[in-house]
Amino acid sequence: MSLNDNVNEVNSIVFPSEVPVLKLISSVSQKQVKDGEEIQKNHLNRLGANAESKIIDGSHLFYQTNVTDISDATSNFLKKIN
Repeated sequence: MSLNDNVNEVNSIVFPSEVPVLKLISSVSQKQVKDGEEIQKNHLNRLGANAESKIIDGSHLFYQTNVTDISDATSNFLKKIN
């Protein structure tokens, strides 16, 4: 299987819309990927009405240096869904 086949297969899977999702997105990778903003928007739409995103400043490895931002975003998201 190629990368495109894998992406297409994953994109065809229906995600349960009742599951709340917080998607943390790297600001750098979103800008560096061709059509990155559109790709993220489409992915959030596929995840359903209970999905939201937070852009974290940094590269793809933002989780190594932005612990406070991730923690704050997660705490705020959990407060909303409880």
